[in-house]
Amino acid sequence: MTSTIAETLSAAGLDGGERCTANLDQLSTQSDELRLDVMTFLKSKYEDFDAWLDKTSSLFKRHEQLHTSMRSTSQLIQSQLEAKRQPAGYAGATAELDKVTETLHVLELLLEAHKLQQLMQEQLAQKDYCESSSSLSKMKDCLDRLDHGPPGLTIVKALRVEQTLLAETLRQAMTDDWISFMRVSKPNSSSEEDNIVTFTINKSKSSDRLVGLYKTLHSEGLLKLRLKPLAEAITLCFDWIVNHPKTSVTEELTDVSMCLTVTRTTKSVSPSAPSVVFKSLYNLIKSLAGCLQATFNINDANTSLMSELSSVCGSRPIDIVIKGCLSPSVPTSQSDLNKYRDVAGSTEKLQVFFAKVGFLTTESESMISYMSNLDVLFANKKCQQILSEARQLMKADLYKTIQLEPGDDCANWSSFVAKAETSEGSGDTNSNLQSRMAKLSENTLKFPSCAISETTVDLMKLAHSMLEEACGSSNAACCSQIVYAVRSMFELYTSVVPDFHHDGIESLPQMTALYYNNCMFLSHQLILLASQYKARLTKVMNDGSGVTFVDLVSLLRALGTQSFLDQLHSQKLNLLDCLKGAEGFKSVEVEERFGAASQSVRQCLHQLSHLKKVWVDVLPLSNYCKAIGHLLGCVVKEMTISIQALEDMSANDTTKLDYLIKQVLDAAPDLFPGDRAGALGYLHKNTAGWSRLHELSIVLTSSLHDVLDRWADGKGPLAAEFTPEQVKSFIRALFQNTDRRAAAISKIY
Repeated sequence: MTSTIAETLSAAGLDGGERCTANLDQLSTQSDELRLDVMTFLKSKYEDFDAWLDKTSSLFKRHEQLHTSMRSTSQLIQSQLEAKRQPAGYAGATAELDKVTETLHVLELLLEAHKLQQLMQEQLAQKDYCESSSSLSKMKDCLDRLDHGPPGLTIVKALRVEQTLLAETLRQAMTDDWISFMRVSKPNSSSEEDNIVTFTINKSKSSDRLVGLYKTLHSEGLLKLRLKPLAEAITLCFDWIVNHPKTSVTEELTDVSMCLTVTRTTKSVSPSAPSVVFKSLYNLIKSLAGCLQATFNINDANTSLMSELSSVCGSRPIDIVIKGCLSPSVPTSQSDLNKYRDVAGSTEKLQVFFAKVGFLTTESESMISYMSNLDVLFANKKCQQILSEARQLMKADLYKTIQLEPGDDCANWSSFVAKAETSEGSGDTNSNLQSRMAKLSENTLKFPSCAISETTVDLMKLAHSMLEEACGSSNAACCSQIVYAVRSMFELYTSVVPDFHHDGIESLPQMTALYYNNCMFLSHQLILLASQYKARLTKVMNDGSGVTFVDLVSLLRALGTQSFLDQLHSQKLNLLDCLKGAEGFKSVEVEERFGAASQSVRQCLHQLSHLKKVWVDVLPLSNYCKAIGHLLGCVVKEMTISIQALEDMSANDTTKLDYLIKQVLDAAPDLFPGDRAGALGYLHKNTAGWSRLHELSIVLTSSLHDVLDRWADGKGPLAAEFTPEQVKSFIRALFQNTDRRAAAISKIY
């Protein structure tokens, strides 16, 4: 190597060539020796763990001397190149110099990493966490740069292990220091026996040392991890203070520490008063803030430990206050609303205090925003309350009933008129109203006498009270919300009652009738419900004239009607199923067949009698008569068709068939209300086929001559109920085949 450099310098004719050659030769030798010594030293320390502390300073001195010689030789070569301007002749010398430079750079990084390791140990001993973290970062940077250096440096792996151990040592030291500064004791479960949270904070710690601890924990990404148990304990305390009214906050101060104890009591059914909750929360945060106000610089911005704690807690503590204290305490009556405005002022003061100590950011105004519009809060609470009350009424038993009479206010047109007069004022308006009423029938909008559920009346009373509340409101948005909550209440009725009482409405005739009446009553009330309050609502709302409930009338009527029709169909199937036991009334002369047929008829009459008991006092008179008449007509029709289909009937058969028909004819009037004459009137009016069955009973016991007389050339009562073919069929079945029968049949046309 030396001869090559010397030849290059001599060929270039440069002065100082021999000097450069000698210097490079010496630098190369010294760098090799230094590399060997450094590697041996580091290996012995980080792999063999020998204590060669006395060699450290000598190695650094040799490195500095070599670095100085390297710099002077480099300057000599550069000056020769600039003087003679022959760079090509120095290519070998430059390469040799670069090689030595690279070796020197690697040795410099190794020695620097070792120096930082020693420095960090000293800093940890002094608990200088900021400088320790900085030294650790620089050491990591040195090792990262060595990873991109020449391969084969196994000592770097050992230094990596040492750097990892130092990092863990730093974390453990900071953790131990944090625990000695703050201890939090909280329950591990939700058991009622675990009812104490304790915060113990050491006040004897140096503020500079604590700031360094906070800053280093933040830079290492450990601060939020250390603050998490504290944040969870504070959130738990917020929950206790809000939901357990007698929870106490006690502070004990000494010269060296502050101990804050939060003790939970049993949970209360009623929500805590906001003033009590705010006082306890103020004491809790004030005590903690006094010990957590130290500030430190992060990325050229000042922050405090309390602010960092706030970010870890998030919105959970404030959400607990809103949901557990502010929301339940919102009043549901206009009289209490003005008193509640003082709570809004207290809420704002608490929010300002939280922001001042750093527990909330200045931009966070969640509690103030929640309380900003008390009228809307009141309306929301009121709407929730009425919908909840309405739902409970809808789920109540339908069998608790009241009997409506035509004179009742809720069933009479006069109640609507009275409310309309109150709403619209007096004078000409009332005169016009009375004149328009005079043209109406006294039965206009008069609800028939029937039984309805008490809860249905309570539901209408609730609706009226809410509409009165809306009329008394001074806020248009609040008024609108209450009005539409009343609408929602009736919409809820169409979903909750059919679903919750589904089994009873489907299987119990009385409940079906009550549900039908309830739907009809509500639809009757909703026709003019909005009109009673229109004038007063218009004074509050921007468009009170648009309030209506009429669109719900058809829906309620359809629900009630369909449920009752389904019940009628079910009862019809039951009656027809009972008549199946008669087997078409065939061969009733046989005692067993007659017994079965008689039992079938009695079952039908018994079922109809039962329906009378559960319906006659519930349904309106006309609805009851139509319903029972329809079911009786189904029995009459089935008996008539079955007997009419018989092809041969003996005298004994006709006697027993007539007996069975007479059972129905005698029992049927008792199914209708009123005296005998009135019951027969309802019977003939509402029972299809009743006259036909009566005529069939007469035919069964008549002679051939009497049959012809009742036919009367197609003009008699028999012709009004049966066709000629049906009458001929009766004659063939009842009388023997004789010339007289043939002559009689020929007269039927």
